[in-house]
Formats: sequence, C-alpha cells, structure tokens
Amino acid sequence: MLRRILDMFGTATPKERRFVPSSPDLPELWPDSGTGANLDVLDTASTTTLTQLCDDYWNSFLDDGDSVVRDSRVQRRAMEIIATRGTEAVSWARQRLAHDGYDAREDCASLIAELAENDELGNEKAAIARDLVTLAVTPPKDDTKEAQAAGVALRALSVIGGTECMAAVRQVLTSPDWDDDENQWECADILATMTSEPFMDAEDAVAEAKAWLNANPQTEA
Repeated sequence: MLRRILDMFGTATPKERRFVPSSPDLPELWPDSGTGANLDVLDTASTTTLTQLCDDYWNSFLDDGDSVVRDSRVQRRAMEIIATRGTEAVSWARQRLAHDGYDAREDCASLIAELAENDELGNEKAAIARDLVTLAVTPPKDDTKEAQAAGVALRALSVIGGTECMAAVRQVLTSPDWDDDENQWECADILATMTSEPFMDAEDAVAEAKAWLNANPQTEA
C-alpha cells in the first residue's frame, strides 16, 4: 500500500540506468568517470565477449522496461572485430539470422557475406545458405526495415551462390508479397550476374528478370 501511495505522488525510487551494450566479462568497458564507453578495451576482448555485447545491444530494443544508456558505437566496433576472427563466430551469426530484432538479422547477414567473401563459413556454409533463404524470402510483417534485412540476406546469398541463391531470387521475383519492393530489383541484379543476361540494361529490369524465369522454370543455378 505504501508503495502505491508513493508512486501516486511521484516519489518512487527511480530506475537505475543500465549501460548498453555491456558484458559481465568486460566491466572496464564502462569506466566510472562518466566519459562514455572505452572502445579500446574491445580490441583484446574474446569473441564470446564481443558476441555478448552485440546480443545485449540488440535485445535491449526488445524490452522497453529498461532505463538504458545505449551506445551503438560499441556494437559496431564489436562487429568489426568479430569479422576479423575468421570462423570463430560463424555459428553465432547463423543463429542470429532468426533473431526477433531485424537489426540483428541484418547485421549478421552482412557479417556472413563478409566471411563468405573470405571463404570463412567452414562446414556450416550449406546450412547458412538455407537459413539465408528463409530470411530473404520472408515478407515483412511489422516493420518495413525487415525488408532491409532480407535484402542483405540476398546479397549474402549472391556471394555464396549456388542453388539456394537461385531459389531465393526466384521466390522473391515471383511472389506477389514482394511486388514493387526494392528487393525485386536486387534479385534482378543478382540474376543478371548469375546468368550474364542484360536485365539491368532494360527499362524494366524486374519485368525482364521475371520473364526470363518464366521461360527457364527448371534453372537452379
């Protein structure tokens, strides 16, 4: 009862601010001086700690209950360093392709594209390609930025290539769920590269790409 009365008069204890992203394994990231995050400590942090930071950042957008001080520079720098760690974070990145937050899906699809360019997906390459297809062909539901994450997945697939890339391109170009979306143009561009067809020189590249797919229904790669 006393707590309710205090809340009514605005005398409730204020929520303690939480610094985001944070990791229990890196307390020195946020010094007590109040000068902001100490980005230098990220360079020698373990890959596990860096992924914890990224997870904390993305998850903070899914919970409105926290009073946070959020620094996107920490997450961006953590991702840059993770990209230099080769295959260490491949499994983690793959799992985040299905994250509830579109920014996590987009960032990890971008990371995977970078790792694929360096042939650093290891023995998870085929499974990652299948997960990218799922992300690339799923229409946006709640936020148009979800399509942006799907677009990055398409670009990652274009780096990997193969039947999975063609399957995603065909699905996006032929599904009415994606009509008039920029991702269809992205698919036309990918298809032009895969087939050496001059779609992108046409007045309507998407229409030309769709016509090609219709004339070549069995083409897988």
